Amino acid sequence: MVENSGRIEDARAEGTSCVDDASGNPSAILLYGHPSYKPICDALRDEGFRDCDTMEARYLLTRVSIEHLAPYLRFVKRCGISPMPGVRAANEVLTLDRRFQSSLFKYIGIFESQVKAQYSHWMLCEHGAFAHEDPELFRNRGKYNEAMNSYEREARIRKKLGKNTVVHLPIGEACECMTLG
Repeated sequence: MVENSGRIEDARAEGTSCVDDASGNPSAILLYGHPSYKPICDALRDEGFRDCDTMEARYLLTRVSIEHLAPYLRFVKRCGISPMPGVRAANEVLTLDRRFQSSLFKYIGIFESQVKAQYSHWMLCEHGAFAHEDPELFRNRGKYNEAMNSYEREARIRKKLGKNTVVHLPIGEACECMTLG
């Protein structure tokens, strides 16, 4: 964005791709002022979102689809935080949601790696390197079959990706293929 005569405009980032360029690459210029967003803005205005014509709202609509933004817009409107719901408030809720999800998945990942580390260590100590393949260690034969099918499927995928060349892995490596879900 560059300021020009008191107005904020798109930076001119045409590069080698112009509309008339034979490469067929689209322009890098953002289109938040494009007329195709007018029906969306009109619908938002009809719903009471008076800030839908702001540059900030139009900028948001070029980066978040209206379908993805819709639940946040409904939430802001339903909460009645202010007499006039705003697209900006919906963006703030969306951002909060993304941060919450990011933190949650971070700690789920930490928990999962700690459980896998302890599980693989103690199974190795108590039952050997291939304990996860021993049906006697499962109380339920169906669960053993499910676990083996899942494990073999993951091992095949890893083998195709070049991550492992051996299908039968010791418990520590096998735990990296296992999911907790």
